[in-house]
Amino acid sequence: MSKVGEHVTLDIIGTSKEYEPKFFEKLVYKIAKKAKVTVLEISKYKFEPQGFTLVALLAESHISFHTFPEKGIISFDFFTCGKVSPTVALDILKKEIKHKRIVKKEFNRDTVSYYDDIYSSPGLKKFYIVKNVLEDFTSKVGQHIEILDLEQFGKSLFIDNELQVAESDEHLYSSTFVNSGIKLNPAKDKLQPPLFIMGLGNSYFLESPFFAYSSILGPPGNSIPSNFAVLSNASPTASSMVVPNLLYFPKPLTIRNCE
Repeated sequence: MSKVGEHVTLDIIGTSKEYEPKFFEKLVYKIAKKAKVTVLEISKYKFEPQGFTLVALLAESHISFHTFPEKGIISFDFFTCGKVSPTVALDILKKEIKHKRIVKKEFNRDTVSYYDDIYSSPGLKKFYIVKNVLEDFTSKVGQHIEILDLEQFGKSLFIDNELQVAESDEHLYSSTFVNSGIKLNPAKDKLQPPLFIMGLGNSYFLESPFFAYSSILGPPGNSIPSNFAVLSNASPTASSMVVPNLLYFPKPLTIRNCE
């Protein structure tokens, strides 16, 4: 992860007074002093019949105020690459501006992204923290395929924005099906790796004896064999679990000895 700064937005709710432009300029310098940032230039504009916008250019980024007197809201944001958190502005604004409440949102400006969980509701939002996007394409059958490196779950497969399998617990998901298939196979005592398995939604090679290792994929980080990954749009090293173009073949579980 590469971080370039911190950003805070404050929406000051329930303001009844329309402050003069000079008032906001003084606030900018007070906040800048507290945050140890340098004000380079201030640009401001007063609207008619009401409302005001101010933007302060900093050596470390910017501060801005936008007022909405008709709604009783003053919106403030502060982005800085400095060493002091921009949240120091909160205490100053609480004391200087009469209000009912303040809505604070703060986040890092960096290379990490947030992936919306489709099972979020209007009242409860959930996100996956994405460290890297490994693959993003549309399959031949029109599915949106994404392989994302998630903070908590590792390499993870999403189809049409829905999480399918993840590196951290994939072995629990797949071993249920694979164990059943192996135990039901009349020749189970004679099966030796490598094996080709399909009809699970995903397809796999068993490169080591399954019964000796709980995960059919082997240790995390194993890549798909190159002679198998050629069937996929994904890079052979993109994921240790996914062959996107073979997903969801409507076939029963089949286990065959490749030798």
